[in-house]
Amino acid sequence: MTDDDAMDEQHTIWEDWAQADPLWAILSDPTRKGGRWELDEFFASGDHDVEEALRECAEHGLALARGRALDFGCGVGRLTQALASHFDHVDGVDISETMVRLANEHNRWPDRVQYHVNTTDDLGLLDDESFDFVLTVIVLQHNPPAVARRYIAEFVRILRPGGIAVFDLTSTLANVSLPAGAHQGALELLDAPSTLAPGESTIAKVRVTNTSGVDWPPASRLALGNHWLRGDGAMAVQDDGRTPLGDGLATQASTEAELTVTAPKAPNGYRLAVDLVEEGVTWFSGDGGALAERAVEVRRPRRFLRRGRDHDASASTPDHEPRPFEMNGVPREDVEATVAEAGAQVVVAIPSGRGGAHWDGFRYLVTKPR
Repeated sequence: MTDDDAMDEQHTIWEDWAQADPLWAILSDPTRKGGRWELDEFFASGDHDVEEALRECAEHGLALARGRALDFGCGVGRLTQALASHFDHVDGVDISETMVRLANEHNRWPDRVQYHVNTTDDLGLLDDESFDFVLTVIVLQHNPPAVARRYIAEFVRILRPGGIAVFDLTSTLANVSLPAGAHQGALELLDAPSTLAPGESTIAKVRVTNTSGVDWPPASRLALGNHWLRGDGAMAVQDDGRTPLGDGLATQASTEAELTVTAPKAPNGYRLAVDLVEEGVTWFSGDGGALAERAVEVRRPRRFLRRGRDHDASASTPDHEPRPFEMNGVPREDVEATVAEAGAQVVVAIPSGRGGAHWDGFRYLVTKPR
């Protein structure tokens, strides 16, 4: 796949999510999937994240000019709006036109904040040495590694001398891999509903048995998860709930686990398909393991997505969930080399869990010499 193809793919995925569930796509709390973020709470989380980044800069002796700031991967403006309380002018950049439209709808600082759509793997729309501060949180890892490194170099290009960039980036998959031949298990749905409302969440109880013949070690990337299938077997939602099985499981042993599942948005008849997954490696069903399935009728449309006013998702959103956004890592040494080649320096790389439990990662504080 060429870089242009990769960017087209990213644009399609994020535009689809912007239309389906934009707030959850930006801040993926599993309890808020399906339009369950309250706008006030969502934007308040941006205040917290911006204050944390500014505090970290101060703690590491970085003096920050308060002229112009960039929120890269701005989405609907969660961080952009918070930055406007601290800087004279703030720009937000996102790959999705719908995200930018929603950001403008929620712009409380029209005299200080400007949003831009950017679908390229550079920031050519922004001038050299025009920003005092660049901030991006849980964004870069959703790009191919080469594209992420290119954006990092672009951050340095647009920084003024003495400017600071703060960005999060996953590095490598953490925890223990399952041994060869381990992707075999038996699942039994002990308790799951037969009827749900569109977008409703509930708990499914599942018995998991390790039938592989080898032990599943503790601290592996093993988890219980689920898909939603249409009546004809086509995928409606590829990746829904997750319950980590961090204690592992001896061969032929069983355990019971609870899995939070969220019904598709469109009323219809579906099959709830529960599976096991080694994160970043494979779903067990794709490696010969068996699914546990149950028919579920999704009934009764209801209000779904808040965009400053109630919005009936059934009128404008698709009956399937968009493809999952990809997850990648860039090793710390590669990030530091990219920053140095661009003419800046990493002041500190702070270990970070923002990429999720299965990834090691860092928050990088970067400064451009005067």
